[in-house]
Order: sequence, then C-alpha cells, then structure tokens
Amino acid sequence: MSGRQIRTISLSRELDRFISDQVASGLYSNASEVVRAGLRTLAAQPASTSSRVKQPER
Repeated sequence: MSGRQIRTISLSRELDRFISDQVASGLYSNASEVVRAGLRTLAAQPASTSSRVKQPER
C-alpha cells in the first residue's frame, strides 16, 4: 500500500484495550494493522449492513 496517510483518532478505553490485546496476542504486529483489518472488514460488508452507520449531515 503506497501513499499512507496519518490520522489521529480517539478511542474508548474498551477499544484501546481491544487493540492492545490483539497486538499482545501476536495476531497483529501493531495497532495500525488492527485498525486496517477492522476497516477492511467494514468495507467488505454488504451496503445494507454498512448503511446503519450514520452519515454525516451536510
């Protein structure tokens, strides 16, 4: 993947712990890998499922 962008995000303690646990388990090398895997999973969901995410108001 080329042209990586850096973002700063805020997470609940639970999500932060989940990411840390995934890295500690050895499944992922770092937090970025965990987040990318989650985003890939979300992107692969059918449109009807992902439409539950509230769209920003314009």
